[in-house]
Amino acid sequence: MKKTQLTLTVFMLMNFVIGMSAMVFGGILDQVALSLNVSVALTGLLATTFSVGAAIGVPIILIVFAKANRKRLMLILLALSIFSNVATILAPNFILLLVARTLMGITINGYGVMAISTVISLSDKDRQGRSLAFLIMGNALAMLVGVPLARALSGILDWRGIFWILNGLSFSAFIYFALVLPNPRDETEKMSILDQFDYLKSIKVWTIYIFTLVMFSGFAALNTFVTPFLLDRFPDLNPIMSLVLVGLGFASFIGNNIGGHLSDRIGYSKSMLVGAALQTVNILLVIVLRNFTLFNILFIIFYIMSAWLTGLQLNLGIMQETHHDARFIISLTGTSIQLGSAIGSSIAALIVANFGIQSIIFFTLATALLTVVIQSFAVRIR
Repeated sequence: MKKTQLTLTVFMLMNFVIGMSAMVFGGILDQVALSLNVSVALTGLLATTFSVGAAIGVPIILIVFAKANRKRLMLILLALSIFSNVATILAPNFILLLVARTLMGITINGYGVMAISTVISLSDKDRQGRSLAFLIMGNALAMLVGVPLARALSGILDWRGIFWILNGLSFSAFIYFALVLPNPRDETEKMSILDQFDYLKSIKVWTIYIFTLVMFSGFAALNTFVTPFLLDRFPDLNPIMSLVLVGLGFASFIGNNIGGHLSDRIGYSKSMLVGAALQTVNILLVIVLRNFTLFNILFIIFYIMSAWLTGLQLNLGIMQETHHDARFIISLTGTSIQLGSAIGSSIAALIVANFGIQSIIFFTLATALLTVVIQSFAVRIR
């Protein structure tokens, strides 16, 4: 039991690395732009290419290697992510840096899909929600602690130094997994890509994908612009905005933890419906109480908490409706997240340009209401 808990802790720390790899540039974008001698807008492509690699490259990789040994494939992808990280650090120009970031997005997120399936396979069925919540906690810690810490350390280390630290953590995890993780039984390794495609006939699987796409569109729209949204409405918040962002970080951490316990008690499907309803109620309260600073902050924090409560149910749902070795099917959840986030942030930018930043909240409300409708239908499917 202690060995399993230690293994889950190493997986959680690697999820912290994945979260940092995706988000760290956002916290130090201005300094990275300065060091590379390019504009801040152009530097933002470092996050975009990472996401594109994750959304498009990971499913392709998992189709090609559908029948590969799970442990071996996970270790190969983790090793390739380490090499991609080194390439990111040593890239001699911005174009090659973008290429390295794309490869990083593919390899480390491909590892992430294998990590989720491995964690589920190591967990008892009545603890799968909590195990997955513990894994995802690494991502929440990256948002809560990692990115602000990277900003603080940037005065001592440049961004390349931060990536060397992340690589050190990845290499340590690689050694641990290679030595400790058991090999899966042969019979679990024979699921062909055609066998996995059979799961796409399931209405439940498709409702999870559609729910994911819609939810993350609304979440990304508000989350991307949450700081200017609040400051536009309440300019006096500027001196304490960093504290508000810490509150949002805690919300992700707490929501994820609650979500793990909730799914183990009532199941992933009902938990998704509860999460969608809570998101809708909190956004409605932000609109109704638009003139009250404290209530706006609190209900946006509660909205973020509700979104994270719901988020882990998506991967858990796909796992429970399919099989932990249906890698391609599992990876499509991540693709839905990435595409939803891209769609949401793009629509939000158009809303800001044409209707003003305060109008974003109505798009988020519409997507939240739509997820309630989708999941109200889904819980009735036998």
